[in-house]
Amino acid sequence: MVTLQVLATGESFRSLSYQFRVGVSTIRQFVPETCTAIYEVLKEKYLKCPDTVEEWQQVADGFQAQWD
Repeated sequence: MVTLQVLATGESFRSLSYQFRVGVSTIRQFVPETCTAIYEVLKEKYLKCPDTVEEWQQVADGFQAQWD
């Protein structure tokens, strides 16, 4: 819950420590760990970098269509 609050609002760790009754040092430890876990699970599906020229062309065409 704390990590989601950080990602959604950018709220300071100190403010979150009061809100959730958790120490700042604890938040400093588990927020990066949680972000890493989220990244590892979602990277292939949502952050996949194109591998081929054709995939890059599809990305470029998508930008062209959106901003034309």
